[in-house]
Amino acid sequence: MKANPTRPVAALTALALLLALGGCDRTDLERTQARNATRKAVEATRTMGASASVELKDASARAAAVTEQAVDAAGEVATQVAGQLHVDDALIAAKVTTGLAADKNLSALKIRVEAHHGVVTLRGPAPSSAARARAEEIARNVQGVTSVDNQLAVQAG
Repeated sequence: MKANPTRPVAALTALALLLALGGCDRTDLERTQARNATRKAVEATRTMGASASVELKDASARAAAVTEQAVDAAGEVATQVAGQLHVDDALIAAKVTTGLAADKNLSALKIRVEAHHGVVTLRGPAPSSAARARAEEIARNVQGVTSVDNQLAVQAG
């Protein structure tokens, strides 16, 4: 832990004040010495304060640089993750579509498949409730699917 620069500053200031007050009943020489000591203490306080200020500015600049690097890195990761999600969603949609096409009861249907962050949405017609349920089952069994929004409409007839 770094030493607190304000403690010596406060101590020197207090010392300067004590020396100044102590010189009230003193000789001219003692008062001059007290004034000189006070001036030195004030100058030392200013110097230490300026040094602490410079150190604080340097630390602040270093922290800002590190923060900027962290923000840049986080942005790159977010871009990579977003790109990966897009690729994964396209792959999931393709696998669901392939699974539906492989099922003889569903292959002739025009089922639209969309995927977003692992959520698959099925839209279009279904000849029966059983076909609708089968399409949802096929979608659920694809790796990466987190849920299925089955919007297939059962056709009357």
